Amino acid sequence: MPSHSSEKSIAILEATLSVIAQGGVDAVRYRDVAREAKVPLGTVSYNFPNRTDLIHAAFRLFLEQSSAVLAATRARLPSETLEEVAELLASFARAYLADRGRCVAEYELMVCAARDPDLHQALTTWDRARQSELAILLERLDVPRPNNAAQTLMDMIRGFQLTAIGQERPDFDGLQKRLRDLIHALAGSPAF
Repeated sequence: MPSHSSEKSIAILEATLSVIAQGGVDAVRYRDVAREAKVPLGTVSYNFPNRTDLIHAAFRLFLEQSSAVLAATRARLPSETLEEVAELLASFARAYLADRGRCVAEYELMVCAARDPDLHQALTTWDRARQSELAILLERLDVPRPNNAAQTLMDMIRGFQLTAIGQERPDFDGLQKRLRDLIHALAGSPAF
């Protein structure tokens, strides 16, 4: 089986994510992906022998790229206070929503993962890793029950992203304030 790390494979997977963003997972057809990727139809079928492999590989690429965005955001922002963690989380949401199509694709793939055990496992593993990273930050700041707090914050971010997809100008400042208040509440400390 061909490697999925070549430039053409990445272009095909990016095109698949674009097709998913435009019409959902059910819209993924080799012909449409090939057109979007600007590659011959045979290139898609050669690299991805079936539609399931194509969707799974696109999902894995999405998770890898999401991890990279999170790492880059975390590297440029401090997270040594509760307020800085709120800013970091709001920045994550802003980074995700910078490309609305990718955000739509994420939620389409999450719905698909609910019906596909392999995708569900990949998403669960990814979520647990991100939750663990956040819990470590919160634990350093003496937030009680950091794993529960991290899950609560992740759920809040996902809810914000889902509602913000259709908004012309999401209220990131309001999100950051609500995150700050929630983090302080979870920490048992007064918000300012």
